[in-house]
Amino acid sequence: MRRLVGWLLSALPYLMLAMLFVLRLQDPQFIQTIRYKTFDFYQKTWPRGTSTAPVYILNIDEKSLAEVGQWPWPRTVIAKLVENAFEHEGIKTLAFDVVFAEPDRTAPEVVSKDWNLPEGTRKQLAELPKNDDVLARAFAKYPVVAGYAFEYTTDSQPVKDFEPKVSVNIAGGSGLPNVPQAANVIRNIPKLEKAASGTGFFSFNPDADGIVRKPPLVTAYNGQYFPILGIEALRLWKDTRSFVALTDSFGDVKGFKIKNLVLPTDAEGNFWVRYRELDPQKYISASDVLHGRVQNGLLKDAIVFVGTSASGLLDIRATPVHPSMPGVDVHAQMVENILDGQFLTRDYNADLYEQMFLLGMGIALILMVEFFGALTGGFVAVSILALVALLSVQAFRYMNMLVDVVYPSMTVIAVYMVHNVIKYAREESQRKAIRHAFSHYLSGDLVNALTHAPEQLKLGGEQKHMTMLFSDIRGFTTLSEGLTPQELTALLNEYLTPMTDIVMSNKGTIDKYMGDAIMAFWNAPLDIPDHERLACVSALAMLDKLRDLNAKWSAENRPTIKMGLGLHCGTVTVGNMGSTQRFDYTVLGDAVNLASRLEGLCKLYGVQVIISGDMRSKVTDALCMPLDLVAVKGKTEPVDIYALLALGTGTPEQQKAAQTAEAAMAAYRAQNWKEAEKLFGSLDGFDVLKELYLERIAAFRKKAPPKSWDGVYVATSK
Repeated sequence: MRRLVGWLLSALPYLMLAMLFVLRLQDPQFIQTIRYKTFDFYQKTWPRGTSTAPVYILNIDEKSLAEVGQWPWPRTVIAKLVENAFEHEGIKTLAFDVVFAEPDRTAPEVVSKDWNLPEGTRKQLAELPKNDDVLARAFAKYPVVAGYAFEYTTDSQPVKDFEPKVSVNIAGGSGLPNVPQAANVIRNIPKLEKAASGTGFFSFNPDADGIVRKPPLVTAYNGQYFPILGIEALRLWKDTRSFVALTDSFGDVKGFKIKNLVLPTDAEGNFWVRYRELDPQKYISASDVLHGRVQNGLLKDAIVFVGTSASGLLDIRATPVHPSMPGVDVHAQMVENILDGQFLTRDYNADLYEQMFLLGMGIALILMVEFFGALTGGFVAVSILALVALLSVQAFRYMNMLVDVVYPSMTVIAVYMVHNVIKYAREESQRKAIRHAFSHYLSGDLVNALTHAPEQLKLGGEQKHMTMLFSDIRGFTTLSEGLTPQELTALLNEYLTPMTDIVMSNKGTIDKYMGDAIMAFWNAPLDIPDHERLACVSALAMLDKLRDLNAKWSAENRPTIKMGLGLHCGTVTVGNMGSTQRFDYTVLGDAVNLASRLEGLCKLYGVQVIISGDMRSKVTDALCMPLDLVAVKGKTEPVDIYALLALGTGTPEQQKAAQTAEAAMAAYRAQNWKEAEKLFGSLDGFDVLKELYLERIAAFRKKAPPKSWDGVYVATSK
C-alpha cells in the first residue's frame, strides 16, 4: 500500500502536466483572454510608430457637422465630397466606412411630398436629378469601395442576390471552412452597390472582451467569400482583380495575397493589427475637402477612408492601444500595416510549437526538482519564466511576432507548486525529526504549543521585544588545558545539561552552545508573558545549580568552575536566518550584542550576573546593586548596569550591599570623592568592585575629571 501511494505521488506531477497539456489543446476562452491581454500589454507599451503610408481618413467630425449640417448629409453633398477628393485632392481610392441602406430622405422629391406646392412646381421637383443617382454616377466614375455591414447573429432571412465584386481564388484547398460565417447583411441600395468599383464589409466581430484585435479579412456568406473594407480598398489601389486565399489541405488559412502583397493571418483568416496611437495628422475633416481647404498634394495617390469620429454617430471601437478608437481608423491601420510591412504575425504552427515546448519544459522541470531539489528547481523555473517572457517581448518588439508567454508560465508555476507539495508530503517524516530536534531547545510546553499552532512560528524574521541571556565559564581555556578530552567532555555535559533544563523549564529557548557558553532567549517563537522575570529566575537558578555542581566536583577531587551571566531585553529580529534546506532559528540585533557584552563585564566588576537598566525596570521585584554607567564596546550610548542579587527582598547582607552601593554610586557621580571612598570601602563581599572604584577615585583625586564628565565608563574590551 505504501509503495502504491509513493508511486501515485511520484506520478502526480506528470498527471498535472498532462492535464495542462490537454487544456492547452482545447484552449478555452479564459486562456485565450489572458493571452490576448498579454499581447495588448505589448501593444500598449510599444505601439507602432507614425506611418508614412499614403492612407488617410476623411473624417465626418464635429467640425463637419457644424459646417454642413447633421448626418446623414444629402447624397449630392456626398457626391461632391467624392468628386473633390478625386479631382481636386488627387486621391487614388476612396472607401466608405458608411452604409447607404435607404434612399436619400433629404432628396427634394421626397421632402416635397409634405409641402403644399402647386402641381407644376411639384412636377419640376420630380424631374430634377435624383440625389441617389447623382451619388451613383460619382461612384461609377471613380474607384470607390462601398461599405456594408454583416450581421453574425440574426433571425432574418439572408439576402440571396448579394455577391462580392471580386472572387476569392483558393490556393491549396477547396474552401475556407474556418473563416467567420455571416447570417445577414445590411447593404447599400442597389444602384450605389452596382455603381461602386468594389464593396467591402466594415463590421467587426470583436473578441469576447469586446476588443478588436484581429479583424477577419474575409467573411463567408451564402457560400461566397467577401473581403473586408480595407482589403478591398487596397485591391483597387493596386488596380488588380487578383485576390488569393492561401490554405492548407485542411482548409486552415495561411494568409491572403493581393497581387505581390502577402497578408499573413491565423488559421481562421484573422489579421492581427499592429496598432499605433491615434494620429491627428491622418484625419482630414470632410468639410475641408468639401471647401478645398486641404494642404496641396497631401492626399495625392492616397487610399482614403470616409468615416466618423463624431461621438453621436456611434462608430467607436475598443482596441489594445485605445479604449475608444473610431472604427474607420482600424481599417486605415490595417492597410498601413500591410504597406509599411509592420503587421503582427503569429506563426501558422505557433500553437503546435508552444504545446511541444510546454510538454518538454514541464518534464524537464519535474526532473530538475526531483534530482536537484526545490531551490535549484525554483531557480530553473524562474529562469524559464524570465527566458520565455524575454523571448516573447523581443519577438514582438523586433520581429512583430506574437509568442504566448502566459500558458507556459502558468504551467511552470503549477507543476512546480504541485511537485513541491508532493516533496513536502514525502518529507513529512523528516519534518517530524526536525520537530523532535526542537524539543532539545524548547520546553515541552512550547513544543506542544507549536505542534497545535504552527502558524505562530513565523520563519523568515520578525521584530519582537525579547530577553537574551548569555552565560560563560570563567577561565575555561586554562581549565581545559588541565583535562583530557574525555574529562573535559564529561565536565561540559554535566554542566550544560542542568543549565539547559533550567532555561527550558522557565519557558526559555536555547539558541546555541558556543563551547562552554550558552545563548538563550525568551518570548519567541511563542509570546511569553513576564519573560524578563523568567530570565532572571533562570540566571539565579543557574548560579544555585553551579554551587551544587562545584560541591559535588570538589568532593570528587575534580576542578570547580565559575560562571558569569549577562541579561538584557530589547527589540530584536528573530526567525529563520538560514535557507529552506537548513535553518537556524536565532536572534539578531543590538540588544543581543549588548547582552553578550554584559556577560563579558562580569569579570571586570567581580559579579556573577549583570543585567541592564531596561531589565531592572521590567523586573520590579529584582534586588540589584548598581555597578556603573558604561558604554560597552561597539556602542556609543551608555547604559546603566546592575548586579542581580536576588528576586524579592533577598538576605539582609544582600539588602545592605545594595543600599551601600546605591549610596556610594550617588556620591561617586556627584564627585564627592571622600564620601564615595568611605562607602565603597565598607562594601563587604564585593572586593573586585570595591578595588575598582577605589582606584578610580584615587585617579580622579590626582587629576579631576573634565567638566563634561557624566560618570560614563567606556569599556575597551568585550
